[in-house]
Amino acid sequence: TAATGDVSVAGYTVTSVIAWDGDTSALKVFVTEGSTSDTDATPDVTVSGISGTNGTEVDETTVTASDESAPVMTSALIAEDGASIAVTFSEDIDGTTVNGTGTDFTLSENSITAADETSPGVVTLTLGATNTADTIDITVGAEDIDDLEGNATAGHSVTATQAPDTTPITINSVGLTTSATSTSEVMVGDTVTLTFSLGEVASTTSISILDESAITPSADGTTYTALHTVDADTAAGAVTFSISVTDAAGNETTATSVTDGSSLTVASSGGGGGGGGDSSIAFSIPLSASADGFNLISLPVAPSDTAIASVLSGISGSVESVWTMIDSVWYVYYPNNPSFSNLTTMDAGYAYYIKVSTGVTLSGSGTVATGSRTLSNGWQMVGYLQPDADTTDTVSIDTAFSSVGLAGVAYSDLVGYSGGSFTVASEVDPGDGFFMNIIDGPVTLQLNQEN
Repeated sequence: TAATGDVSVAGYTVTSVIAWDGDTSALKVFVTEGSTSDTDATPDVTVSGISGTNGTEVDETTVTASDESAPVMTSALIAEDGASIAVTFSEDIDGTTVNGTGTDFTLSENSITAADETSPGVVTLTLGATNTADTIDITVGAEDIDDLEGNATAGHSVTATQAPDTTPITINSVGLTTSATSTSEVMVGDTVTLTFSLGEVASTTSISILDESAITPSADGTTYTALHTVDADTAAGAVTFSISVTDAAGNETTATSVTDGSSLTVASSGGGGGGGGDSSIAFSIPLSASADGFNLISLPVAPSDTAIASVLSGISGSVESVWTMIDSVWYVYYPNNPSFSNLTTMDAGYAYYIKVSTGVTLSGSGTVATGSRTLSNGWQMVGYLQPDADTTDTVSIDTAFSSVGLAGVAYSDLVGYSGGSFTVASEVDPGDGFFMNIIDGPVTLQLNQEN
């Protein structure tokens, strides 16, 4: 005789014990298997407290069960692109028993052009046509596929369902416009319009512009528009924003930079003009991703916050790296890897290589730079300093760098960079950056010169 408590199976709960199909010398033990089929399991089975037909108690005995169970298809997922189905078995299988043409399997619709065990216990079926159905019934034939112990499948079926959506929404375009008279500068009362288009309708959106968060955009199909009105508390500088959208599956996509090169700057409430004081001067420097993506620029005015992350905040999503050389030492900033960066600020009077992945405009504002910078002999990276809000036109190199001295006397070369090539400079615009070869140093680059 045997009872449930007389038999234990390692890792399982015994639910009943009966004679094996009427054979009193063998027992059939039923266990709770769990949510998955363990057809390759070989647990230890311990028997104790059982008496034979003559009343003699059997000594406690432990044996290891052998794997005589056939592999079973437990699930199947149709790929997101509809090109294949991944069939998962209850255990690892012998991949050599899978027919490469897929004849071991039949489908309720579509066809199979190839089959292969792509990971232990998973067979990928390549479909003859892109699937459009929500489900497909899959049948594996009897004796077609073996497990590692040589146990062959019995004919059975499973229903394939769509794989979970793991592909985030594509943000196709992002741009900034304004209701202001100026197309690049906004003031108190002006409206900033952020427009973006998606590859599909978003399930949720989270939008912020400048100091306003949780903006609810209007939608026209997959095109979204968010509005923000500049108020008296809005700080001067580049208009920044953030976009976060999710699809129905919860996949998130974010954006913090435009794709069309547009930019807006919040003007200082104090206005511009003059050659000094605290009046804010706005600047906009277009950056190109063509050629090698590098741009040689400088800040024409001194920003109130020189932290490099702050200066680049409006375009950080497009910036790959920023480089400068000071006294023959190179410094670099990687927005996505600050721990490998040693460049922490951006200041007026210095030139910077900025590498971008998409065409954007670096916008901001600041005041007329003051102080001076000493340049020793050799190559230096320098920038042209805008003397006031009214001086925005092109000037000669002798005018731009009058404090340094004349070209050919104080320095031998002034080299710019554009479209992937170095250029010899003869004139300068605010925002240009240069390599200057000092030959009569040390010389002084005045940061408060009047041109």
